[in-house]
Amino acid sequence: MFRTKGTNLLRAKTHNHSVVLEIIRLQGPVSRTAISSQTELSRQTVQNIVAELIEDGIVSLSAGEKKGRGNPGMLVQWCPGKAFSIGIQVDQFNVTAVACDLSGKQIWTDSRRLEQRSVEDANLHVLTLVEKFRHCCPDSADKVLGIGVAAPGPFGEQVSGKTEATAFSEFGCSDNIAMLSDKTGLPVTLENDATAAALGEYFYGKGKGLNSFVLLHFGLGFGAGFMLDGNLYRGVNSNAGELGHIVIEHGGRQCHCGKQGCLERYLSICALCEALQLSPRDASSIDKIEQLFKANDARVLAWIEANAIYLERVIDIVKSTLDAEMIFIGGVVSAELVDAILQSCIRQSGSVLVAKDSFDNVFTAASGPITVALGASAAVSSEILAPSLAKMLL
Repeated sequence: MFRTKGTNLLRAKTHNHSVVLEIIRLQGPVSRTAISSQTELSRQTVQNIVAELIEDGIVSLSAGEKKGRGNPGMLVQWCPGKAFSIGIQVDQFNVTAVACDLSGKQIWTDSRRLEQRSVEDANLHVLTLVEKFRHCCPDSADKVLGIGVAAPGPFGEQVSGKTEATAFSEFGCSDNIAMLSDKTGLPVTLENDATAAALGEYFYGKGKGLNSFVLLHFGLGFGAGFMLDGNLYRGVNSNAGELGHIVIEHGGRQCHCGKQGCLERYLSICALCEALQLSPRDASSIDKIEQLFKANDARVLAWIEANAIYLERVIDIVKSTLDAEMIFIGGVVSAELVDAILQSCIRQSGSVLVAKDSFDNVFTAASGPITVALGASAAVSSEILAPSLAKMLL
């Protein structure tokens, strides 16, 4: 796993610092012995790096738990309040922002309702929320590393004219991201919403400490984020994981993308809205779905039973293609609703591609309206601090 393996080459000092910081960020408080073991750096190298980080005020030492005789070992951890990042989720209904320190502790959050789905309106809310954070947290404002924004893809210059309710591609164009960076005076990192959710799960959730996993994201559409060999896989245009447009029913329902039988026409918030005769463009629809689910509404339960089997088909594809350690199911709805879909899928399972214990490594992930924003926040520190081969070669 490259991002947590060091090198004792003299010219790789910056990379080694990033590797040590990554271990502290993922596992801290952690001992220097454990850092040395996992990074394959010498104990003296780790001692020197940690000493420099302490001198710079980035990390500190604390006494570990006492076990048996003698003094407890010292553990390395982030210094609270040293640096922060802002994560912002932009979807078709809301702009949600959260500010975190580098350990993932939230210090501020707020959201704004989009009155109309337009890039101009979304940009206005992003800039307003950033300014509000600076007003509410003046002592932290000058310690922000950057802003992470997550939006529904796909992205890229080849994407145009996307009008379906599940996409907001135009917000993520390169010119718009550059404008936001210029207006805020901070670097802005763009992530697909499902990819951001996976990154948040890696740093703050059940994916912490895993080498490879896939997060299936149940939103207005259906997507996935991939953590492979300790690195986030985004694809050339940050569009990896657009599983919602895999055809799973030949000659099935017409999709806005031009194909028929796409996954998200059967398994998504939009598909559920259609079954309940709700508008996927109405911001109140998700709240109504949650209320109906909590009330055990027969229509919602029937939809889950009828469509959960499509989740099994996605799991088949992921398992057969990637052989990841874990598969997580998350989304913008409550964890209880996501789990109900998963449990229905398990009950109905009968795929020849899946062994009897095939769901032993499938779990629900963090779900809810702020999970993607948290992942976007993590994207900032990952982009700036995480070790990479490209950074070492530059």
